[in-house]
Amino acid sequence: MPKASIGNYKGVMLCNRPNEFGQQRRAETGPLPFNSRVLNDLNPIGWNPCAKLFPRSKKKGNGYNNVLNRHKAYLAELANKKQLEDQEQQLMQQSEKERFEKFRANAEKQRHKVYEMKQNQDELFTTEQQLEAAL
Repeated sequence: MPKASIGNYKGVMLCNRPNEFGQQRRAETGPLPFNSRVLNDLNPIGWNPCAKLFPRSKKKGNGYNNVLNRHKAYLAELANKKQLEDQEQQLMQQSEKERFEKFRANAEKQRHKVYEMKQNQDELFTTEQQLEAAL
């Protein structure tokens, strides 16, 4: 008798198949591997789903899924957060603009003071020249 090979074996065999010589497995005799305690007088196991023991409640659900409610709450929170960030951004831009305008006004005042000082210095210089010329 030739040695039996496993042929083209590529992984775990999930069922018992006849060997390569065409012989069938012998039927197992003895106790069943599992003895169901469910009475299967009407329907054998696995044919139909089991009968409902309790009637369905007449109460309708609220129509909304808990996950959907949480997602809606998250979206509302996200929208509020975005709105607050936009308001903060606008306040920051406004304060930057006010600071820039304040800086511009102070720079204008300083330029005007420097201009006045130059005018006063020119006036003093001309009066000094006139005094020296008079002497």
